[in-house]
Amino acid sequence: MVVWHSTVRSRSRVTSPSPVEVLCQLFDEFNSLITCKPGRFSCPVYGNGSKNDIIVTVFTSTSSLAESKNSLSCPRLFFDVGGLLISTSLAAKWHNRQNFLLDVNFWRLWDVIVMRAGWYVVDISSFVSLCMCDPDQCVTVIPLLPSLAVIKQIGVAVDSLSNHTLGYSLFWDVLCLFKHFVTNDQWGVGSKTLKLDCQTSAYLDYQVNLLDKMLFRLSQPADILHVMLDLNQWGVCNYSLASYVTHDSEFELPSIITHMMLVIRYSLVFSNTATHCSNIIKYCNIHHI
Repeated sequence: MVVWHSTVRSRSRVTSPSPVEVLCQLFDEFNSLITCKPGRFSCPVYGNGSKNDIIVTVFTSTSSLAESKNSLSCPRLFFDVGGLLISTSLAAKWHNRQNFLLDVNFWRLWDVIVMRAGWYVVDISSFVSLCMCDPDQCVTVIPLLPSLAVIKQIGVAVDSLSNHTLGYSLFWDVLCLFKHFVTNDQWGVGSKTLKLDCQTSAYLDYQVNLLDKMLFRLSQPADILHVMLDLNQWGVCNYSLASYVTHDSEFELPSIITHMMLVIRYSLVFSNTATHCSNIIKYCNIHHI
């Protein structure tokens, strides 16, 4: 028997915002992780960018922003109340809610900002109004403020993904979807029937219990996503129809992510599976999972 209370460590969101110096150190750690030697679950770079595009650059003043030759003009008030701007290609995913759900690097950054540092992201439309600028100038920046009081002070809105409960709710949806597959003896829409022998049942019980505990105890989202990708790949390769599986390099990470994306996308089409994905439908761009 697995003793889950000793194998999955509990976490919580920090109760007060980290000082700027600590937040910058966390971003340095994030950058080091992005540039490290790739392993099986080092996340690939999506689109036409590179690892250098993902790396976070921090701006703490109007002068540092100007020195970077960034065309954005941010009011001094934002920095005077303790605000920070970070520049990264992941900003676009945060703002438009496209292609972020299965992006390990996105969730690593989210974990730094929301869980480990306790800062808040400013809603991008609100920030555009504050800066009185072209929205295209803000596509690669994420504006951060240390507290809800400061956000209220300068009259901007908080981005909904700053709520850690909302972030984890997206993973709860995926787990509920997986539980539905197990209960109905099929993995994905229109798959073959699951053959639940003793070994298979034990494997599924283990993985589902692990994910339950990881979510209840607020494990790092990147770790949760890794387990989900592994479990989905098992289900896809063993029980899904051929249309789900791209057999070329089926155990390489891009294919593993593609399989997960297809399973979720197909599940959103039918009411009996879409009902388990209410948060994904509400907070993600479902055309770009």
